[in-house]
Amino acid sequence: MGLSLTVRTERWPIAGSFTISRGAKTEAEVVLAEVGDGTHTGRGECVPYARYGETVAGVTAALEVMREAVAGGLTRQQLQDAMPAGAARNALDCALWDFDAKASGKPVDMLAGLSEPRPVVTAYTISLDSADAMSEAARKASSRKLLKVKLGGAGDGERIRAVRASRGTPAAPAAVQAPAAAAPAAPAPPLLAVAPSAPPPSMPPAPAPRVESPAPPTMKTAPRPATPVRGATPAGNLALGDLLDRGIRTLDTLPKTPLSNPVALPEQPPVPIEVLLYRGRAAVERAREIRDEARLSGAPLSDDRLAELFDLIDLALVE
Repeated sequence: MGLSLTVRTERWPIAGSFTISRGAKTEAEVVLAEVGDGTHTGRGECVPYARYGETVAGVTAALEVMREAVAGGLTRQQLQDAMPAGAARNALDCALWDFDAKASGKPVDMLAGLSEPRPVVTAYTISLDSADAMSEAARKASSRKLLKVKLGGAGDGERIRAVRASRGTPAAPAAVQAPAAAAPAAPAPPLLAVAPSAPPPSMPPAPAPRVESPAPPTMKTAPRPATPVRGATPAGNLALGDLLDRGIRTLDTLPKTPLSNPVALPEQPPVPIEVLLYRGRAAVERAREIRDEARLSGAPLSDDRLAELFDLIDLALVE
């Protein structure tokens, strides 16, 4: 028996704003998918990411296209081939899992053959801001066991010093996240800057470094180079503090002297044009968005916007 599919969007305001190197947002707009049989309702949601070429309207349209397939009895397994990976498939997949769990009276972990869920520590994000503002945000999040600190380039050293000072305890670790376009391939000094001010008492002493000798020169194969020697972590508070301070000072040099060259990301597989096109009601909703934008701006529509509006009128007749 098939299920009904309902798609809608919701806007959730963010306390203050959430800022990263690519911009800031003051609200989270999510797309919800609900499937039901009149007795049970399964719900899933997603947040479209512009970084991956997704929009709220595009994801909504992609879900609307699946209404007939869901009514025809689409299963979770069939969904993996019916839609490309992305926000839209995620929302519908979650909705189907939720429905199956409610209809069967079994939790999702049991249906999936997984072990029972257990609590895990998750990172609380401190968004990009001035050093003082990030320090205050970290102070207010003092009860959080792990912080993730967003960085933006210039001034990151000051930001890290401020966050680290606001934590002030080895029991409150933090990690940093550099801008995605400039993320180094090797561990960066900022990780040192937010490390605890002293090693935890239970930490065992660092083992002595081991050096492997090169292969004898009489061998036919090329000699194997010796394993590089890594220095042991300083045991004293003064020595460790000096190491952290040196790591902090190198932060300001990263924009001019990166640790590694940028790494090209693999191309994403093309998305079928049928998924991206607005159809039926989704086309009407997109046309309304263009109308509302024009009313707010008070400016005449550009040639591109007019062309899009005319295309949407044609697509509104296609189901």
